[in-house]
Amino acid sequence: KGVTSIVDIPKGTYDLRATQELNVADKLPMRMRYYVHTPLTIDIDAQLDTGLVRGFGNDMLRFGGMKIFVDGIGGDGLGKRYPDLKWDKAGLSETVWKAHNADLQVIMHCVTPTAFKMAVTAVAEAQAKQRRNLLHRIEHVGYLGDPAEIKQLLELVVADHLVAQVR
Repeated sequence: KGVTSIVDIPKGTYDLRATQELNVADKLPMRMRYYVHTPLTIDIDAQLDTGLVRGFGNDMLRFGGMKIFVDGIGGDGLGKRYPDLKWDKAGLSETVWKAHNADLQVIMHCVTPTAFKMAVTAVAEAQAKQRRNLLHRIEHVGYLGDPAEIKQLLELVVADHLVAQVR
């Protein structure tokens, strides 16, 4: 059936405003879910103060949650990998917990093993405080090959979502 929806991370108010104008004019070519870039566009506390909740919007344009870059490119032009971390462990865990507690999905950009471990730890800590049927995403972890890491992802990030779909 092809592409039916996309995710957008607006870079500023002009991006979201243009998307809203297309939506109002009934000219959005497909469904969109948008996520705010935290903390670049807005920090977690200011985001929570807006009152936006996951799913706010209509059939064509909805608010999804937040996008966090745990690290950046993670390597140089010669293929050398390095941890290009944007967060420390405590700050990431606190931000993920605040979003999780507010029932907001978090998409985390991770391209290095260090960032991946920080992201999984932050989700595990949030789920340990309050179990939610909330599918957080960790993107760009194409190097995964350790069965223990894959199992941990399934247990923490995906399992509750799959159970909810089966019920």
